[in-house]
Amino acid sequence: MVTYDLVAPVWTQLILSLLYLTLVRYVEIVLKRNDLRHFYIIAALFLIQDLVSPFLSQSLADRALIEQVVVVLALLVLIHWSGSYRRSNRSFFVATAVVTASILTGILAPPTVMTVRFFVPMVITGILFVAFARIDHYALTAAAEVEGMRTAVEISLVITFLAFLLLPLARGATHLLTVIAVRLPFWVVIGALQARSVENLRLEITYQRDGLNHIFAFMTEVGNSARQDSSPREIIDAALESIIASVDADGGVGILREDGVFRVCSARGICPPPAAVPPITMTRPTGLRDFLLAFPVSTETPLWGRALRTGTAVLVSDARSDESLRMHAEDRVILLRSMVAVPLTVRGDVFGMVVISRRGDSRPFRESSRQRAESMASFVALTLDNYYGYRKLLRAQQLQRDLDLATEIQKALLPQVNTRVGQFEMAAFSEPVRGVGGDYHDVIPLENGRFAVIICDVTGKGMPAALVMMMIRTATHLAFRQGSHVGTILSMINTAIVGAVADDRFATASVVLVDDNSYQVHFANAGHHPMLMYDGETRSVVEFDADGLPLGIEESAEYPVEHCSFSRSSWALLYTDGILESTDSDGVEFGETRLKTLFAESAATGRNATEILEAMMRRFRLFLGSTPAQDDLTLIVFGIPGPAPADGTRRVN
Repeated sequence: MVTYDLVAPVWTQLILSLLYLTLVRYVEIVLKRNDLRHFYIIAALFLIQDLVSPFLSQSLADRALIEQVVVVLALLVLIHWSGSYRRSNRSFFVATAVVTASILTGILAPPTVMTVRFFVPMVITGILFVAFARIDHYALTAAAEVEGMRTAVEISLVITFLAFLLLPLARGATHLLTVIAVRLPFWVVIGALQARSVENLRLEITYQRDGLNHIFAFMTEVGNSARQDSSPREIIDAALESIIASVDADGGVGILREDGVFRVCSARGICPPPAAVPPITMTRPTGLRDFLLAFPVSTETPLWGRALRTGTAVLVSDARSDESLRMHAEDRVILLRSMVAVPLTVRGDVFGMVVISRRGDSRPFRESSRQRAESMASFVALTLDNYYGYRKLLRAQQLQRDLDLATEIQKALLPQVNTRVGQFEMAAFSEPVRGVGGDYHDVIPLENGRFAVIICDVTGKGMPAALVMMMIRTATHLAFRQGSHVGTILSMINTAIVGAVADDRFATASVVLVDDNSYQVHFANAGHHPMLMYDGETRSVVEFDADGLPLGIEESAEYPVEHCSFSRSSWALLYTDGILESTDSDGVEFGETRLKTLFAESAATGRNATEILEAMMRRFRLFLGSTPAQDDLTLIVFGIPGPAPADGTRRVN
């Protein structure tokens, strides 16, 4: 029958095992460690033994055997755990071989050989002693933990070794003390981890408290680097240096997207890429830096590419655990220990990255280091985004100043709005939709009372069209110095621009030569709209046109000339596409019919060219409403006013 006396050794052992499990759980939850899997296995072994023992044989020899078996298994687990601090885990395999050999010996050999079980626990204890003594802290990520507990563990192992000698002979309370001594190394190790975790937590609190000062200094440094005359590379260079100092890193790399390609633009210390590094680069002071600056970076690059693709930071606490970094962790020169890659992201757009590393026997990066680096990288990203925005604004302002200057120059080259040549009056209106435009109009006085009226519409808008327009204006004035035949004038302009402009650039134009003495009109057209003629006597509008290809299409193009004559109270209208293609709020185009009607009504009531043009523009604006014009607008009205009646009303002769 089983007795439930809590003072009895077996139940005291159970309470101690529960306390051990509680300590493991405390270290995991409160002190935030997630590497205690081995200690949960050890606690489970002890609990199973303590729960099952009361129901098994009460023979001291049998209980000692059970205790030996459980402790040997627990020691094997502890040896395996210690292997995570070494380059290899040979001690675990040796201990496993010893246990396996002892089991086979007990099964196959005569019963007298079973005494080998007496020596196995002590042999395994000795192997664990050697395993701790052989830990090479230069090959570790967190070796400081083992270094701090090494002496205490070795002393506890000596005590355990001696306790195994007494375990088969112990009785009562002595048996309990012996069992406690046998389990002492497991308590020492978890207790040392608990103490180390508390110290790490204290250091973390200090780290976070000091972090505020680092961040303020960092913001000041980055802010000072973002001068008007600085470059993005200078900003990332200053930021990288501050981030390395803030998180106590040994090196770092700054990466920026330039012209759609990611490039390493800054490198500090030793921070190898996730790829093989030629050995020769480590023999020169700037070898690794030069290699990094030429290293191709993309979203397909191992490790770094993951951060660029996902826009989230990547933390590698142990470089040996990452396939792309393991070679650097095992390299005796680089000795990479840990790495953090933090993308520079604004509104989901990744335009760079900061990578930092630790090497040698330094502590690995943890979540707190990643969070600080991420906070700083966010500030760098915002700074660069503001920098890019500021530079874009400066460029826009410079472009606007250039556009304003070009607009003023273009306006100065166009004729006055109101002009009179002999008996003819002229009025013009021109409005580009982008400050400068491709519409050109001009009035050129000639000898013997003649003058020429030109209108031209270059395909496209803005500065490109304006440049072609300037070429045409120059060619027009040069052509009129050579003669005044309007067909020849258009041929000379066409020859000047064919081949000088892009294939998709051409222009339509009309040239009208007027003789103030005879009122004769000579008209040539290069694919432009017909000239509208208003007859004051019939109060009707007719089209006057001539054949001809647009300018800039075919060098051998010819332009025939048509003739007509003016009479008093007659007016002519030249115009560009902008007025015909303008639409109201419902999308209805102004069109040719509406233009002819508007011209006829305005010419019938206007006393001069200015009044006619102003009346047309008022009614045109009413048609548009709040809808902006979509193309450059140009209209030219010219003709001969009729005599004014005595009562001041308009009379058509």
